[in-house]
Amino acid sequence: MATNFPAFQNSEMSRPLAVNNNASNPYEMELVQFSGEILASYMRSLVLSPRVSHRNITKGRSYQFPLVGRAKAHYHTTGSHVNMDGIKTAQRLITVPGVVTSATMIDDFETMITHFEDRQQKAKEIGEALAYLKEIHTAMVLAQVAHMTKAIDDADQVDGKFITNDKFKLASGGATTKAEFAAAVCEAIFQANVVMDDASVPDLQRTLALRSNEYNMLFEGIKDVVGYAINREYGGYGSFAEGTLPKIGGVELLKANTIPKTNVPQDTDNYTHYYGDFSKLIGMIFLPEAMGCVDLMSVSVEDIRKPEYLGELILAKHAYGLGGLRPECCVTLELSTLTNA
Repeated sequence: MATNFPAFQNSEMSRPLAVNNNASNPYEMELVQFSGEILASYMRSLVLSPRVSHRNITKGRSYQFPLVGRAKAHYHTTGSHVNMDGIKTAQRLITVPGVVTSATMIDDFETMITHFEDRQQKAKEIGEALAYLKEIHTAMVLAQVAHMTKAIDDADQVDGKFITNDKFKLASGGATTKAEFAAAVCEAIFQANVVMDDASVPDLQRTLALRSNEYNMLFEGIKDVVGYAINREYGGYGSFAEGTLPKIGGVELLKANTIPKTNVPQDTDNYTHYYGDFSKLIGMIFLPEAMGCVDLMSVSVEDIRKPEYLGELILAKHAYGLGGLRPECCVTLELSTLTNA
């Protein structure tokens, strides 16, 4: 015998994923955590990019970085006009080449039958993919700044500089011990300081970026370099427990695994606009003024329902342009005759 249930007095249901209980869009809030994880993982993965000059634009695709030369001073002769000199200017133009994306499709049925939660991991991967490519591009441009020529043709302006030494590599024909490698890197840091000081580059915010292999070799070998100690009593602030190095010659040490070490040819995908031969590159000592990053589109995430695929498209995107600014603010460490291979 059929049972007749009484009708509800109020047929409106509580919808926890709908904004204001909007029945026409019951899952509007479904991927808020997913999107947040993409942005969080993106920011966590940036190492080099936050250390260069940034400009945000909302229209157009280029940004002009004006460069101003130095003024001159003169003694004044009584009864004569003061000496006047023109201050030269130049510019560096950085263009945003296009939009970088990372996306994945989440299938409804496979999500239902999956016995573990993988959305957070997928979000992490999407965010890291965007950050990783931007970090590689940033490292490429930074390395090329040291080979740029000056934009202002005054005598007190200088071209980029690079220091070559095969002892930057632990190999036959290079350094024979980690201590010898560490000594070569320390010597190069002080040489770079002299180069930058001679070019009147500020001594604040100087950073040496090294790949993990070279960073850890420096950490292991530096204890045997005469006159160096990772100890607060001797003015050092590194930590053996944390695996961090203190400053050397006022230069902060940074571990950046996205520094390229091979010849990266131009292609039609990720390296259409940023590419080059980095087979001798070891690291870069730089200031934020060495290069610029123009951000046209900050990282944004879209959750797009695709009923024809019975799934959801998760799309993250951003748009940026990179370029060198002041070559005197970057000195690279490179191998002389050896390569990273």
